[in-house]
Amino acid sequence: MPLTDTRIRAAKPLDKPYKITDGGGLHLEVRTNGKKLWRYRFRLNGRENVFAIGDYPNKLLVTARAERDEARKLVKQGINPAHDRRLRRLKTSHAAKQTFEAVAKEWAEEHASERNWSKSYSDTVTGVLEQELFPHLGPLPIREIKAAHLLPILRAIQKRGARTVAARARFICAEIWRYAVVTERADGDVATPLRDAVRMPLAKHHPHLKRGELPEFLVALANYPGRRETAMALKLLLLLFPRPNELLRAPWSEFDLDEAVWRIPAARMKMRNDHVIPLPTQAVELLRGLKVFTGEYVYLFPHRDDRKRPMTDAALRQALRLMGYRGRLVPHGFRGTASTALNEMNYRSEWIESQLAHTEGNSSRAAYNHASYIDQRRQMLQEWADLIDQLTKPQSTLVLGRFARAA
Repeated sequence: MPLTDTRIRAAKPLDKPYKITDGGGLHLEVRTNGKKLWRYRFRLNGRENVFAIGDYPNKLLVTARAERDEARKLVKQGINPAHDRRLRRLKTSHAAKQTFEAVAKEWAEEHASERNWSKSYSDTVTGVLEQELFPHLGPLPIREIKAAHLLPILRAIQKRGARTVAARARFICAEIWRYAVVTERADGDVATPLRDAVRMPLAKHHPHLKRGELPEFLVALANYPGRRETAMALKLLLLLFPRPNELLRAPWSEFDLDEAVWRIPAARMKMRNDHVIPLPTQAVELLRGLKVFTGEYVYLFPHRDDRKRPMTDAALRQALRLMGYRGRLVPHGFRGTASTALNEMNYRSEWIESQLAHTEGNSSRAAYNHASYIDQRRQMLQEWADLIDQLTKPQSTLVLGRFARAA
């Protein structure tokens, strides 16, 4: 006798599970806990099998019968409906992993760990993905997305005045597509061909001093009335021209003053490559003096109020303002000062770029060159430090040429 909805609702649990037959192999199993489960019984290859359709009332009688009919069609074709369902679920799961959003999140998770992304960079990547790219590309299969789909998205970002965001979005997409190609979920990189269409705006250079302005600055630094540690930090920025945070967050453990070298691990570098800075004698002397004041702490330049934390960039900016350099010089500007001066003095650009830790596109070549230029950079930095010493003397304007080098 075929089932009805009234009969199904009226079925009560007993001491043992029991079945109510509908027909065509479909029955309702009523369990002792009151659950009612649809089952389809069939024979395939001489063996009896049971296919679980679902539970009542999530699946009503009409739905259970429709799924029973679809299962019977498969059985007639020699296909086990349970196996077919597993296969379809696998395909759905596989398809879900092929979307732009899925691949992008997988790429971000792996690369954040492998490349030691800083929190700020990780937040930047997440923001670009979630705000600019996922709303348009997220659910699409990455293999089917073409440059023609991506370009309007990037141009729309540009039109609202966010050229830097557009360029960053294109760069992130290029990284994601390269990852998709390697993991066999895309046939090619659709983002890299768009680099000429979406370019980063010209960089605004940090205010910095010209070589001829250094004598005046050195006098101001020598007369700085603030904390001695702050003045020492500014002097080291001029001598070694690292990025300010690389210096301010440097622990004493990175320095070998006997060997006259500073080794910065990749995790602390912007480009995530180890960086070695040879120390001129003036820097070693300054650091030995600094160690008297801060050697008991972790950082070379501990924070004034909490000695367990490093000094902040704000302390250096305030010092420069007090010295009269507001708008003329910022902590990052020492890199521009040194780079411009050393290029004018005909030092090889490879040495200067290596000292600035500007990474080449070929990471293996970059690592090799950073190591191979250590002797040349040691000589360059020593001569740069000697020049700075000379610039503190009255006759400094007369000796600049002495330090110029042949190309």
